[in-house]
Amino acid sequence: MYVGSAFGAGGLSSRIHRHLRRNKKQHWHIDQITCTENCTVYGVAAFLYEKSECLISGKLEKLKGLIPIVGFGNSDCSNSCLSHFFKIEL
Repeated sequence: MYVGSAFGAGGLSSRIHRHLRRNKKQHWHIDQITCTENCTVYGVAAFLYEKSECLISGKLEKLKGLIPIVGFGNSDCSNSCLSHFFKIEL
């Protein structure tokens, strides 16, 4: 599970379409995952008009069954997030 923001050029639609493409220049940590054939996108949840990725990541860190991949997806984070990417333990 990846938590990110999309306030750059093109907004949310552009960012989601970019993440869904496999053939792209790898820029963000998540690109290392989305460029592989083993990556499957099951859904997208959007919280518009507010940069809330750190708030959401902080809540996810506390949930049983989600394991934060420490340092992944949050290298530009100024908060104390462990991660913005989580492994779902089934």
